[in-house]
Amino acid sequence: MDAPQKGDLSAAERKVLQVIAAGDVQEAAQLLASKEVRVNCLDEQLWPEARLTNPLLCQIVMLVKENPVLVDVAALEKCYQVMDLLCEQCVKQQDMNEVLAMKMHYISCVLQKCVAFLHKRDEKLDTLVKCLLKGRDGDGFPQYQEKFIRDCIRKFPYCEVTLLQQLVRSIAPVEIGNDPTAYTVLTQALTGQVVFVDADYCATCGDRGAEKRCSFCKAVTYCSLMCQKLHWFTHNKTCRSLQEQDADLEKDAPRLKEIKDDESNLVMETANFLQELCLRAEEKYGMTPLMHAAYNGKADMCRLLLQHGADVNCNQHEYGYTALMFAGLSGKTDITSMMLDAGAETDLVNSVGRTAAQMAAFVGQHDCVTVINNFFSRARLEYYTRPQGQETEPKLPPRLAGPLHKIIMTTNLNPVKVFP
Repeated sequence: MDAPQKGDLSAAERKVLQVIAAGDVQEAAQLLASKEVRVNCLDEQLWPEARLTNPLLCQIVMLVKENPVLVDVAALEKCYQVMDLLCEQCVKQQDMNEVLAMKMHYISCVLQKCVAFLHKRDEKLDTLVKCLLKGRDGDGFPQYQEKFIRDCIRKFPYCEVTLLQQLVRSIAPVEIGNDPTAYTVLTQALTGQVVFVDADYCATCGDRGAEKRCSFCKAVTYCSLMCQKLHWFTHNKTCRSLQEQDADLEKDAPRLKEIKDDESNLVMETANFLQELCLRAEEKYGMTPLMHAAYNGKADMCRLLLQHGADVNCNQHEYGYTALMFAGLSGKTDITSMMLDAGAETDLVNSVGRTAAQMAAFVGQHDCVTVINNFFSRARLEYYTRPQGQETEPKLPPRLAGPLHKIIMTTNLNPVKVFP
């Protein structure tokens, strides 16, 4: 029998995978006895395949739309020129920050696209938003977004950067419309992993905390009625197929076993044991008071300790952990932000070579990963609001610093699933 190839399944092999998912051992044994079934066959996607779309593009454009100071060609030109300077700075500084450089370039490209549409008399940028949201007939694939991101990567001006080379190698062989998408590759390169989260992020603007769902398919979430209305012109082409997929998944979904009273006690005992183990580990491995407060999610205590001069970058812990690492492990985004605002260094590594963001990702605290990876000090931006050298005026008018910093800090790579 030929060596198995991914997705090359016979009807019997597909049936085996379905039976395994259902947990029917007897039927699986009967099927595996057949010569038509290769026990090491490689599965194909039995669930609806998920692609990542990029609501972030729309989010940046909508932030521009909503701020009268930014909806101006001259203002946007100054903003994207400063983004280009920050990109250059990140590449040429002693410790090159490729990820931040790519992020600054990415924002610059979006702002330049806004300028181009303003020149076309799209005064409210509504046409640009619709172009970004529009999906391909049939499967809703966002071709305009895909082409834009590819073009953005192609225009990155520093060819020697390893991250750029990695992106080009991953994207170049893939035809537009196939996986992996450019946004998937970009997200993997910048964050180290792809987090498939579709229940909490708006499909239009990418805001977290989206609680409204399409009333028909229940598969797509929005943060507001406005975002839902904006997205409907393209979502209505795939809504019915999503309804059918959702019905099939609901029918076949396994049911969770109820926990009995005696099992509940066992769970509680296990949790208490693990908590006690953690406390012993804290005592043994040398944690500072700030590390203790960060790990236990005590925001007020963290603030008090920082006010009294606690060293946010102390890494005398036996395994080299810092307060930022413990904040990330705790899953508290407010404490994570507090550590960053206090000067926590994001590139410090522990004894196994992992940064705070990587440690948070390892335990599934992806909101903290987002906060760490997207942190940018406003002080670095405000440098450009003051004339330097022989300049008679700053590169960035002070009134633009706040809105631009908000865009930088809002540029979080939160993938959202769409189903073809």
